[in-house]
Amino acid sequence: MDVPPEEVESFLLAFARIAANSDGAVKINPATQKVLQGMP
Repeated sequence: MDVPPEEVESFLLAFARIAANSDGAVKINPATQKVLQGMP
């Protein structure tokens, strides 16, 4: 994927914010969790 790191970071931050605001309503699937945990 040719995606600028800034866009990836902003997307992950927004995603994390949504997940936090959902109060656990959104369950992250195990594969996605592994990807997120693999991020620096």
